[in-house]
Amino acid sequence: MKSNAAPNQAPDPDYPDHLKELLEKATNPEKKYLRWATHFAILVVAVVVLFWSGKDTDLSTTKFIQGIPSIIDYISRMIPPDWGYITVIWKPTIETVEIAIWGTLLSFVLAVPLGFLAARNIAPHRIIYDSARLILNALRGVSELVFALVFVSAVGLGPFPGVLALALHNAGMLGKFYAEAIEAVDTGPVEAVTATGSRWSQTIVYAIIPQTIPHFITYRACA
Repeated sequence: MKSNAAPNQAPDPDYPDHLKELLEKATNPEKKYLRWATHFAILVVAVVVLFWSGKDTDLSTTKFIQGIPSIIDYISRMIPPDWGYITVIWKPTIETVEIAIWGTLLSFVLAVPLGFLAARNIAPHRIIYDSARLILNALRGVSELVFALVFVSAVGLGPFPGVLALALHNAGMLGKFYAEAIEAVDTGPVEAVTATGSRWSQTIVYAIIPQTIPHFITYRACA
């Protein structure tokens, strides 16, 4: 289909977005070449970074292939398992499950408010949004082992430091998922509730939470 737009003429503002994009590509070929050059430059940088990081981390297909017999030997010595150790490990196993239960529960309690504050579409202020995002990034970026070492120095050895470590690290993960789920909600109910003069908390209760409850439950179950 031929377009009535003259070369280098700006697209009609009444055109749909996809037609505007097509007209831009047709009337401004230099932008297409610039886009290709940008993509090629990004590809080159990505290849260089991957090659450099692979060299620094000593990635080697040859070493892995040579180590396959050792892996097979190690696994073969694990089969069949020695059931005599059950009397030794049953209590630590139950304790591990209990740590996971409490760590997940506490992480949920921390992640929900942080998730609401870290959602761009409902954050009360940009400073609060940036601060919540920074906290989530910090919690997610620090390993559970590091948190565990910190809490061991505070509360001593035992399962309690593990609970606290899991709670903080998982809160960073869950909070990010919750914030993304909140940002993806349908804006219609939010605008309708806001138009009635509802407060920020009422908007969350009546327009946000009903839409995000399934995501919250799913992410918590997978944590």
